[in-house]
Amino acid sequence: MSGWPEFLQIIVPGVPVPKGRPRVSTYMTKRGNRITRARTPERTRNFEAQVALYARSKMARLPILHGPVAVHVDCRFALPVGGTGLEKQHDRDVGWHCGRPDADNVAKAVVDALAGIVFVNDSQVAFLSVSKHYVVEPDDGEGVVVIARPLNGSFPEGFPGELYDAISA
Repeated sequence: MSGWPEFLQIIVPGVPVPKGRPRVSTYMTKRGNRITRARTPERTRNFEAQVALYARSKMARLPILHGPVAVHVDCRFALPVGGTGLEKQHDRDVGWHCGRPDADNVAKAVVDALAGIVFVNDSQVAFLSVSKHYVVEPDDGEGVVVIARPLNGSFPEGFPGELYDAISA
């Protein structure tokens, strides 16, 4: 797409938050009508607003995408405090974060936040990858790194491998 870089990288500091289940409440009006409302939990709304804020700053002069999009969501977590020295060493050696939050729920919150900013609708996401890992270096910090790029006709060679290279750079 004209005016678009090879990929867009959005770095959102803070603890990754999963998409929370909607809270449903039902009440009766004075006329006796039953009304049901679904609300997104405040924690999810705040995280999505934070992702949207960083996305808007990156999209300042870029056109919104209208075609198929590839998105990678890289969730970064601080090493857990406590536990035995062996567990901490295992976490450092392995590096993968295998606990909560679920990767797909964090990706859902991120993709929902990007809709209307980076791309028109989240249904445009034709390729989605998610990773969760611990950051060993304190300077790296917790957060989410989002990489989005337009899919121009063919599946990109080396994708998502090239994204992992970009993330680690």
